Amino acid sequence: MKTVFASLIALAAVVSLSAESGRELFTQRCAPCHGEKGMQQALGISSQIGRMDRKTLIESLEIYRIGRLSRYGRGDLMTEQARSLSDRDIREIADYLQSLRRKKKQ
Repeated sequence: MKTVFASLIALAAVVSLSAESGRELFTQRCAPCHGEKGMQQALGISSQIGRMDRKTLIESLEIYRIGRLSRYGRGDLMTEQARSLSDRDIREIADYLQSLRRKKKQ
């Protein structure tokens, strides 16, 4: 039982560090268009990425990154933004946005 509890604490710490790294990435790369909490529609037309679930956000960024997604006629812009993101960067951004959603529910 102690091992399970210790594992859960370690996992929470990893997610917290990931969310913090994601905050930095999000602030630099995403917030200028999507707002500081992801609730702004970029260019007045995009989804509010702060409302996306983690899986959808990760999948969208991965597909944008390879240039196979064009929503709202601005896929070229998002492809350029996502192209330099690593898999880890994408997960950390998603973790950060999820941490905001959890805080909002509390």
